[in-house]
Amino acid sequence: MRSLILLCFILFIYFIPAIVASRREHQNKMAIVVTNVFLGWIFLGWVVALIWAFTEIRPKQLVDPLVDDQYMRKSIERSRVQ
Repeated sequence: MRSLILLCFILFIYFIPAIVASRREHQNKMAIVVTNVFLGWIFLGWVVALIWAFTEIRPKQLVDPLVDDQYMRKSIERSRVQ
């Protein structure tokens, strides 16, 4: 019984970066989980995943940054006129 509790505690500590990323709805949560799972056993990989989980969450962009704003405005105006 003690070993089972210890195993659960160790797994909880191991997956803290994935839990934090998921709770914060981080835009890269799947990449953080993959990094945590495959590199977390190396302490440096676990630290990288943890720091990454706490990085700034950027709001989702509604406009593609590669498209020029003027082009988008003209396109929207043309579609409204028709």
